[in-house]
Amino acid sequence: MDVTKYVRQAYITLLTGLGYSVWDRFLPDILGTGLYIILADQQDSLQNNKCSNGHLHNILLDITHRTDDNSSGVVCDNVAEAITPIILADGLVLASGLTLIQGSTRKLSDSTSDGLGDVYRIYRRLIRFEHIIKEN
Repeated sequence: MDVTKYVRQAYITLLTGLGYSVWDRFLPDILGTGLYIILADQQDSLQNNKCSNGHLHNILLDITHRTDDNSSGVVCDNVAEAITPIILADGLVLASGLTLIQGSTRKLSDSTSDGLGDVYRIYRRLIRFEHIIKEN
């Protein structure tokens, strides 16, 4: 089973349900100022044993705030503060055939990466989460 696409879909469903604009891997150039969450990178490895088929899966959330003023990274910080406890509480609902192991979600890393373009200031908060997932 392709765990990667189902995890990505679970994140899209969760985050759009919370009212955020979510993009798969790339942010289109046509967008102006605003707050966006990009599902930027995923890694999956099989953790099979004689009892079950499992996956160790991680995903990078790129919380991006594009602005034409000097508002600082507080917008990204507020989003990270809001969504992290929900995700850590195993808030993902996966497709049939997959089970997110309760209590196995953890935050692997959390960093900032800001940039300055011709028009916009871009504030970013990069958070990587890890999940243990079982195929039923």
